[in-house]
Amino acid sequence: MSKLVRDKIVSIIAKNTGETPAYHVEKNYENQLHLLYDKLKEEAQEVSECDKDDLALIYELADVYEVILSILNHKGYELRDLVEASDVKRSVRGSFTQFHVLDDIKK
Repeated sequence: MSKLVRDKIVSIIAKNTGETPAYHVEKNYENQLHLLYDKLKEEAQEVSECDKDDLALIYELADVYEVILSILNHKGYELRDLVEASDVKRSVRGSFTQFHVLDDIKK
């Protein structure tokens, strides 16, 4: 069941259940990055499965956002770097607001 959890989760489990969670602190950079990518997939899946309740959706998206911030920090970037890259891509390639669906490319 090894998975990355938020920093305070281990102590919350111990306090609320009286149980002693088994955990370790990962020190290896590549393993940390792998854990963050796995967590991003997990959180994105939870967003897609969300029951569309607005508050639940916001909280699930907040988890995705937190993982993205951690990946940025881990790679030495800041949020503004992501925003700038997003602005450039939106300017050149557009956004996802018109819902164009590419079905095929005919030769």
